[in-house]
Amino acid sequence: MPSGAQGNTQSAAYKRIVNVSRNFQFKAALNKDTREWTFQHRSSGTALYSAIASLGDPSSPWDAVYVASPGPVQISEGNDHTVETKIDEAAVVHRSSSIVISPEDQEIFLKKATEYYRKKNIEADIVPVWGKVQRVPQAKSSSATITPSVSNKLSTAYQSIKSEALKDGPMYADSVLWDVLHYRIPTLDGYQQHNLWKNFTRWSQYFADNIVSNYRPGDLILIHDYSLFLLPRLIRKQLSDAPIVFFLHAPFCTSEVFRCLSKRAEILKGVLASNVIAMQTDSYTRHFLSTCSNVLGLETTSTHIDTSDGFRVVVFSSHVSIDVPRVYSRCNSKPVSLKIQQLKSLYPSDKKLIVGRDQLTKACGVTHKLRAFRELLIHFPKWRGHVVLIQITSLPVGNNYSNEELKKTENLVAQINSEFGSLDYTPVIHFHQLLDPDEYYALLSVANIACVSSVRDSMNTMALEYVACQQKNKGSLILSEFSGTAELLLSAYLVNPYDYSRFAETINYCLNMTEKERERRFSSLWKQATSQSSQQWIYKLINRAAYEVKALESHMTTPLLTYNILIKPYRNAKRRLFLLDYDGTLIESARNSIDAVPTDRLLRTLKRLASDSRNIVWILSGRSQKFMEEWMGDISELGLSSEHGSAIRPPLAGSWSSCAENLDLSWKDTVRDFFQYYVERTPGSYIEEKKHSISWCYQNANTTYSKFQSLECQTNLEDMLKHYDVEISPAKSFLEVHPNYLNKGSIVRRILKRSGSVDFVFCAGDDKTDENMFEVFLPTAFSNSHLIDEIDSTEYSGSHHTDDNSDANKVENVKVATFRVHIGLTDKPTLSDYHLPAPRDLGELLHNL
Repeated sequence: MPSGAQGNTQSAAYKRIVNVSRNFQFKAALNKDTREWTFQHRSSGTALYSAIASLGDPSSPWDAVYVASPGPVQISEGNDHTVETKIDEAAVVHRSSSIVISPEDQEIFLKKATEYYRKKNIEADIVPVWGKVQRVPQAKSSSATITPSVSNKLSTAYQSIKSEALKDGPMYADSVLWDVLHYRIPTLDGYQQHNLWKNFTRWSQYFADNIVSNYRPGDLILIHDYSLFLLPRLIRKQLSDAPIVFFLHAPFCTSEVFRCLSKRAEILKGVLASNVIAMQTDSYTRHFLSTCSNVLGLETTSTHIDTSDGFRVVVFSSHVSIDVPRVYSRCNSKPVSLKIQQLKSLYPSDKKLIVGRDQLTKACGVTHKLRAFRELLIHFPKWRGHVVLIQITSLPVGNNYSNEELKKTENLVAQINSEFGSLDYTPVIHFHQLLDPDEYYALLSVANIACVSSVRDSMNTMALEYVACQQKNKGSLILSEFSGTAELLLSAYLVNPYDYSRFAETINYCLNMTEKERERRFSSLWKQATSQSSQQWIYKLINRAAYEVKALESHMTTPLLTYNILIKPYRNAKRRLFLLDYDGTLIESARNSIDAVPTDRLLRTLKRLASDSRNIVWILSGRSQKFMEEWMGDISELGLSSEHGSAIRPPLAGSWSSCAENLDLSWKDTVRDFFQYYVERTPGSYIEEKKHSISWCYQNANTTYSKFQSLECQTNLEDMLKHYDVEISPAKSFLEVHPNYLNKGSIVRRILKRSGSVDFVFCAGDDKTDENMFEVFLPTAFSNSHLIDEIDSTEYSGSHHTDDNSDANKVENVKVATFRVHIGLTDKPTLSDYHLPAPRDLGELLHNL
């Protein structure tokens, strides 16, 4: 772990943590008659909310800001019946089943929420995400008064919101994203997904706008879970330098499942605007890295992702933890001790207890647990009348509730109880409700076995809480191997929930376990489950993230080129030379090279730039002469170079001329056969042959495998062609072989010879082949006379605004303003002076000149 990960030194530069979660720690209800708010503590997400609360503790090294949605608000009626409502625009309109929450209601909510946290000794700035409140005339039916001061304040704090946005906004996350992350293919049709997506993007924008309006320099933004996947990119559009950390609490599926999402690219690009992304387990990070590579074609390693925007994102795992001291203290409290005695009287020592608590979702695995328990009673009859399964189910957060799953559960419970039960023995007790916390912790304390049978799950906090409550009893823990907790609690007994027979055998083994074996197992479990508290987890997460952000900044070897840096030398120059690479520089690299064509805007920019009599503009590309002529041949003022200089068309020249007529190309047959061998071994790859070069292209192949193949191919080629005068050029998605004579360094020298004296040079490229071009302009400030001495005598035909005898072409000892610009990541070895993140940034810069 990096230095400072255990303490706060690495994050000392951050004054505030802007913590962003889907909901607050409480559920909110509004009385429609008195307009009073009441809050009820949420029973789910205990580990998350405990960690968040620690940020607002007076001992925290940071100030805290809590940004969250109030969630579906409950309406309190006179008979205490509550119904869900939706947040609407700023007018008070009563309806039979819903009301609109006015700006005044929202102001009171903020005060009450602040008081709620202060009573828990939590000091934090509260930012509820309602949306923008428009100033509208007070409705005649209103019973409340909206004062100008409140209305003015809220109209600048909130964004507009339609009635369905706050409630329905996260439905895409619940109905589509949740399914996919848990390995289930979405069942909604395209029309339904489209409508949910519109609400989801609008809802996410409300979050972003509230965060931006409350952000201060020196803040670190910490975003939680899949409901807010789009948020980092929406924030980044407005806060380009803000440090953003994203933590995914849910599992992450394989790329083959994730690619089923119609909005897969938008979702990945949304979260990849973070500086740091953390997940629960190493397997989830591997799946995420693989998905970014296979779906977006991005370069990845085991620790980072290089995005198409030219930034690097760090990825690591960091599992959440429970508040161990609090749970342990609660288990030993007097109320829980009384409940423990009551349970022991109900279930004497000859009856073994198995406990399970699950949210009733499609991935909960409760029915698998029940079927395995039935197998136990069938094949191990000695346990009939001596073992009881107490199963607790609850409603999940959001819209993941499965009524079908509840029916299956109740039917199985009824079947087992009718098959094996009696007047004095009920094998399965099912509570489809939230237990009193004292009863829950008492049950965890006396149970002989805790069982988690989820078919897909992240970090199951019940398993951790069970271990924390079992220091006296030293019970056994059975975990589904598909639960993320299995990667943390290595001493638990792992089962495949689909294999009911083995599942039942594992339960039987745990019930028959000797006390010595139980103590040995539990000793390891205790160490694994209590290795850190929820406070330690979030502190470590923030400090690790702060360390990585600082490391990313220190890796920047070249400064960002801005318009302000460039414009003065550009305007002062009398004769300017532009040397521009094509693929990855002027245009984004594409999986299929046919798709990487110049946009109309780019062509207009190049036309306008080249039409300036003081500018000489060359496009230097490895593309074929045919491609260059087809797409840019109409701009006569442009100089074009194809296949690394094998053919050129100078500015205002009507025809192309070859520079490589007598080159030895006898090596091409050997290389072609060798590349064909790798084409056959790498599905999706192909050979692209030009007049003087040949390439093996693998942008459409599996990213991970093709990179491995590319390294092997390059190594073998270097040995095979060591006696030929050729250069092997590895690029982002292809491996090219061409004569040594043909490279951008040599073509640039010839261009400079032709162009004569210049006092401004701008060259841009994105990969290793462009370093030869950058090398020509070392040192940064050079004289024309020194440069021309290095150029061979070969000249190009054609002219650009001047003839060979003009004064402009006479070599003068003039200082040249040189800008060598690398497009993409800034931490790779390069001879460039500046960098731009992506081709669109270069296009925008050239457009503004």
